[in-house]
Amino acid sequence: DYVMIGQVLSNLIENAVKYTPPGTEITIRAVKTDGEIQVEVTDRGPGLPPDAINRIFDPFYRVGGAGPRPRGLGLGLAVAKGLVEAHGGEFGRKTVGVGGRVSSLRCPSLRW
Repeated sequence: DYVMIGQVLSNLIENAVKYTPPGTEITIRAVKTDGEIQVEVTDRGPGLPPDAINRIFDPFYRVGGAGPRPRGLGLGLAVAKGLVEAHGGEFGRKTVGVGGRVSSLRCPSLRW
């Protein structure tokens, strides 16, 4: 279980690094409460276009952009969401402000 959640965190951090301009801050925040952990990864990349918000977790879906396309198959978020939900958790992603994204997970079923 810890290995799978580690993979989820790795996917979130890799996505933040991929889509954030060099020299821009990426914030990782974790909070442990009774019986659950909540983790947020916030970047200051381009954010999500409105049409991508409902599709971002679809396998093989990739967000286009003006610059060169980052490497990958478009599976990372679909796999991450599936792993979190398999542990009884929730996975979310939203655009914040003018640019940037917050990816969050909450896992109530793991014993930390």
